[in-house]
Amino acid sequence: MSDYTTEEIAALLRRSYQAVDGLWFVIAEQHHGFAEALAMDEEVWQVMPKIQARKAREILGLAGGGLEALARCLGLKMAAEGNASEVHSEAGHLEIRLNRCTWHDALEKAQRLHLAKDIARHICVNEAAGWAHEFGVQACFDLDNSICGGGSCCRFVFSEANTPPRGSG
Repeated sequence: MSDYTTEEIAALLRRSYQAVDGLWFVIAEQHHGFAEALAMDEEVWQVMPKIQARKAREILGLAGGGLEALARCLGLKMAAEGNASEVHSEAGHLEIRLNRCTWHDALEKAQRLHLAKDIARHICVNEAAGWAHEFGVQACFDLDNSICGGGSCCRFVFSEANTPPRGSG
C-alpha cells in the first residue's frame, strides 16, 4: 500500500516527464546546436503520440478510432500533463482548446520563450498530426494564434477524414 496520493504521484511523474524532455533538449543543444536538437526533438514527437494514444486507449478501454475516441484519449493526455483544456465537438469536427500549456510555462520559467514559436512549429504541429493519424482523422493546428504564437489559447482542430478541417487554409 502506498502512503502517497494519486495526485502526489501524478505531480512527480508529470514534473519528471517535462524535466527530462527539457533536460535532454538542452544537452542535445549544447552538443549539436539548436537546429539539430530541434530536429531530433521533432523525431521524438513524431513517435510519442503513437505511444501515448495506444496507452490512453488501453487505460480508457477504447478500441478503434474516430473523433469521440480521440477526444477522450487526448483529453487524458492534456489532463496528465496538467494543461487547462476545453473540448468542443460538433458535426464531424473536434476542437481541443488549451487555455494554459505547461510546456509554454516551462519555456517561460527557463527564460526561453523566444524559442517557443519555433518549437511549437516543429513539435505541436507534428504531435497533433500524430494523434490524428492514430485515430484516422485530419488535424489542423493554428500556430499563429497559439499561446506560443502570442495568442490566448492553442486550438487543435480535428475532422473526420472526409471533412476538411475547420480553420485550415
